[in-house]
Amino acid sequence: MLVAENPNLVSKIVTGQNFEGRPLNVLNFSTGGTNKPGIWFDTGIHSREWVTQASGTWFAKKIVTDYVRDAALTVILDKMDIFLEIVTNSDGYYCTHTNGPGAVTALALRLTRGPKAHSESEVKSIVDFCQVSRSNLKAFVSIHSYSQMLLYPYGLHQDPLQGNRANW
Repeated sequence: MLVAENPNLVSKIVTGQNFEGRPLNVLNFSTGGTNKPGIWFDTGIHSREWVTQASGTWFAKKIVTDYVRDAALTVILDKMDIFLEIVTNSDGYYCTHTNGPGAVTALALRLTRGPKAHSESEVKSIVDFCQVSRSNLKAFVSIHSYSQMLLYPYGLHQDPLQGNRANW
């Protein structure tokens, strides 16, 4: 509905499918042009963090409502593209709304990650998108609802990590 009502400002990009075959949708807020810098936001990669998906929905509506009305937002969108994936883990989100919260009682179980880095389709689709858009993506923000902290990636240089540390 947001895309249909605002086709000059927002479009939908399908970056892949999740484990159960649901499409992985990303909203692209753009005023047009090519090779504009971009910023990525994702919410809901942890399915029980329901408030992040609500925040992503609010953010999307805020962008389309306040574009032109808010000078700062207008300047940002005129100069940058915003990519927003509201429900990154739609399988988990669906499960927590239909099968209970999904808490793990056996802490030794590794249910939250795959066998290697980028092995899960949700994460792989983000990585693939970012690699294609690498030259234009200037920021990557993953929204979570635990602990009220702003976390930065470790490391002060752009050299990739070596060995197993690069995988997790």
